[in-house]
Amino acid sequence: RVIAEGIGKMPENERTVLSLYYKEELNLREIASIMGLHITRISQLRAQGILRLRGFIDHKWPSSKGIY
Repeated sequence: RVIAEGIGKMPENERTVLSLYYKEELNLREIASIMGLHITRISQLRAQGILRLRGFIDHKWPSSKGIY
């Protein structure tokens, strides 16, 4: 539930990349083609989304810092 809340609060591009990568199991090249962006930008969005989600989880559960 907390993860879903965190994903819901992130920017649309980051949310889309994470959804396509983790739910649909597409690779970065496939996502880049779908979204019309360069593969390096997709990689950046994925990394930013993961960091944003980690920060959100750390904020919600301070005792979880560093467990991932």
